[in-house]
Amino acid sequence: MNRGKEWCLNDQKDLEDYKQFNNRILFLLLIFMIFVVVSSKASGGEPTFLGNQLKTVLSGSMEPTFKTGSIIAVTPVSETARLKVKDIITFVKQEKSS
Repeated sequence: MNRGKEWCLNDQKDLEDYKQFNNRILFLLLIFMIFVVVSSKASGGEPTFLGNQLKTVLSGSMEPTFKTGSIIAVTPVSETARLKVKDIITFVKQEKSS
């Protein structure tokens, strides 16, 4: 069965080109994410990306799954019945009014 020519890195130059391409893509993604966060903060809102809220893990309460300082994407859920055992959740504790 002939699957055609497979793509592979033939020499050191191909490998360097591949690495350079990946670095450029990662750099562009980083710049885009910085733009999203800064523009959201400047408008007074919470940073969002594709309908997900971007949050920073502030304490070690989510370790070892998420390290302190990690940026996570949180999908808002309106129906808590959709949540399952072992789902990772975030919440805001409401202050009691006196």
